[in-house]
Amino acid sequence: MSEKKKVQQQEETKGTVIYLGPEIPGIVSAGAVFKNGLTAKMEEIVKEFPAVKTLLVPVKDVVKKKKNLNRELSAERICYEKIAEYATRKGV
Repeated sequence: MSEKKKVQQQEETKGTVIYLGPEIPGIVSAGAVFKNGLTAKMEEIVKEFPAVKTLLVPVKDVVKKKKNLNRELSAERICYEKIAEYATRKGV
């Protein structure tokens, strides 16, 4: 991944973002709000399982992303399902 892309992704999670994914026990609840960056545990999960980043949404995009979660073949829906499998598999 290019350095420019990494910086852009870091900036996206520095403002207020909402996690639209399933609960990952001991890490994050559905609907959690992060202001000015992610917690250390969330940063670890994002590094280990990058699909989580797809469901960390800036407040201004929440309505659009929630609509996409209801579409069966949307990227958001696929990531949601993969994250749910990940949470079960990790047994966190």
